[in-house]
Amino acid sequence: MQIIKYTKKGSNKYELTLKDNTKLLVYTDLILEYNLLIRKNLDPNTLKKIKSANLKLECYYKTLKYLKNTKCTSDIKNYLKDYPSNIVDYTIKRLTKEGYLNDNNYIKSYINTKINLSNDGYYKIYYYLKNKDLDETIIKNYLNDIEDNIWLDKINKIVNTKLKSNTKYSNNLLISKIKTYLKTLGYQDYLINIALDNINLDTSKEDEKLEKDYLKLFNKYKNKYEKNKLNYILIGKLYQKGYDLDKAKRVVETSNL
Repeated sequence: MQIIKYTKKGSNKYELTLKDNTKLLVYTDLILEYNLLIRKNLDPNTLKKIKSANLKLECYYKTLKYLKNTKCTSDIKNYLKDYPSNIVDYTIKRLTKEGYLNDNNYIKSYINTKINLSNDGYYKIYYYLKNKDLDETIIKNYLNDIEDNIWLDKINKIVNTKLKSNTKYSNNLLISKIKTYLKTLGYQDYLINIALDNINLDTSKEDEKLEKDYLKLFNKYKNKYEKNKLNYILIGKLYQKGYDLDKAKRVVETSNL
């Protein structure tokens, strides 16, 4: 097939117009490799090779732009899912060889980012990386290199924020909710326990909160039950909210309401 026209397209492509008016967008790499600016005729076999090599380069350069932000191998596979597997494998191998794609660096970078810029704990970070088909041993090695005091600093900041913003819960219920929240963030139980065992709870307003919660519950249920059953239900509800059982009984049983 004869090449009848060459048109420069962007910084690294040429559009070749063939004798049958077929247009072929070819990367500069192949223009040089196949000497296409001088060579005027392409036999079917050479044309097939050029198209195949061009697809590889298309995939490679497309992925190179995608790697502007750090990515791992599974990200690349997902990004290139519409390409033939051999093209994807070629792209991954080339990018890895050239240093653009490095799963170990991705793991390390992701962990450092999450440690410094998020509330995520050990297990949340671990499972995110594991679900990207990254090496579990390497993930654990990097995570286990992080000192306990770094995790504890993160936990303590979260705990202090929760303590300062609490206007609703009893101390016991607050601690229970904080513990649950920290577990959902992926922190390890032993570190959560260390942090919670060392906090100083403000008990000065605990009785006031108990009285307020009692009044709310009383007004909610007073018309539904007779007095003895009402008191039993109110004590149970206050206990569920984390108040000391004896204090809950005293407030309910000594009330003039």
